[in-house]
Amino acid sequence: MEYQTLYNKLVENLYYPIETKKLNELEKMMKENKRFFVLGSGRTGYVCEFFSSVFNDNKPFSSFVIGDRYKIESLKDGLLIAASGSGKTPYVISRLQTINKKVNVVSLTANETSPISSLSNKIITIKDKRQRKKKYNIDGDIQKHLPLTLLGTSFELKLMTTLMALNDYYFRHSQNIKKGYKYLVDSLKSNLDERKISELTELLIKKRNNRIFITGHYQCGIVSNYIINRWKNLGFKLTNPRSAESPRMKKEDLVLIISGSGQEYLNGEKGFEHYYYKYIYDICKKRNVEKALITSNTESSLALNSNLVVPIKGRDYLKRILPKKSTDYLFEMKTMLLEAVITHKIAEKLNITESQMKENHSDFV
Repeated sequence: MEYQTLYNKLVENLYYPIETKKLNELEKMMKENKRFFVLGSGRTGYVCEFFSSVFNDNKPFSSFVIGDRYKIESLKDGLLIAASGSGKTPYVISRLQTINKKVNVVSLTANETSPISSLSNKIITIKDKRQRKKKYNIDGDIQKHLPLTLLGTSFELKLMTTLMALNDYYFRHSQNIKKGYKYLVDSLKSNLDERKISELTELLIKKRNNRIFITGHYQCGIVSNYIINRWKNLGFKLTNPRSAESPRMKKEDLVLIISGSGQEYLNGEKGFEHYYYKYIYDICKKRNVEKALITSNTESSLALNSNLVVPIKGRDYLKRILPKKSTDYLFEMKTMLLEAVITHKIAEKLNITESQMKENHSDFV
């Protein structure tokens, strides 16, 4: 099955009956609270972090991500949005068990009867495509690699789309959550450059026994960590160069940068906008490390200095204003969908099964 077909199936899977009434209640609860918090773990945690970052672009300092260094037991006068596909994530449950009773908890999950429900004031169910297999007639090829590859990430992608639709409704970029969600899914449709994506897939397979560095800036940085979390299930050696434990780059390694705009300008002149990218590319040049880029701007400085460029439409890189609407983040969202497609193709090409991926999956997220 080709990349475009897989991508289309993934977008199709995002269409599902939203619990509009409950989401409207959630929107009302958000407005009634002075601040709100988000909690998740693993890829779900990165989706929550992405949403919080986007929300703060509209209204600074109103959303906080719960992490190990944030005392959840001291929270009060706020709303906590917790997310867990299984509803059994140990980290999320352990954090909720210490919560102050003054904090309202709304949980988004695919399993409304799971342990997370007893720790929440309200449950919003995000349906999974596996619960509707007969309607969608999933073929054996996809079924073989279902839970941890292509459709296994459907909860995270639906969670992301739901939260982004809620963001638009909250700030009145859309008049209706359900219509806003559908418009956002429609906007995620894309014509892929299959040749370039295939080249990236083969390059990743080629480098699977070496180190692969994946990074980005702002929201693209969150997407980078999301991808690292997923591809570790494939047995790849992955790290973010920003990480404190990041090893030294070597000639046989690969650097993959996620950047919608390609960071084209600095003080009105062509060049690297961020010293961070310039430093990475200087190291790559010095040590002859291959560089790959996923971007909307194939003429940017990052693109012109990369060995492989994979185009994904979605970022208006000529705009120098802070994004506001969810559609301003289509590049990041499409890249997360593309990750699922590439994961499926790698699993297929290397005959990596669900059980093998599960052996590399964390016990705690």
